[in-house]
Amino acid sequence: MPTTSRRILCVEDDEDTRVMLTNLLEREGHYVIAVEDATMGLVVAQSQPFDLLIIDLWLPDENGDKLCLKVRKFDHYTPIIIYSGAVHESDQQNAQLSEADAFVAKPNVDELLERVKYFLG
Repeated sequence: MPTTSRRILCVEDDEDTRVMLTNLLEREGHYVIAVEDATMGLVVAQSQPFDLLIIDLWLPDENGDKLCLKVRKFDHYTPIIIYSGAVHESDQQNAQLSEADAFVAKPNVDELLERVKYFLG
């Protein structure tokens, strides 16, 4: 378990997945803010610093890759993980073009937690 809490923003529209991710990440000792759409994700990301962002690709108001590009306009350094059920090759390419640092396919929670540990040291 980490000795210092890291701040994670999770942008996920599915409530069950959002709650599950929040619980898992908090159990690892992280402070999590979870929101359900890209609009709120952008507002929160602009309002306070985070150590990591986890973004779904399919959001109700805007695709997560577009949100990622918007975040990159004001934050070039915070790691971003795209965590999505969109597993087509084109979805993964869009994630790479959006300047995300990693793509993890749902429901691979173990791989997601490994990536979180990798980026947060």
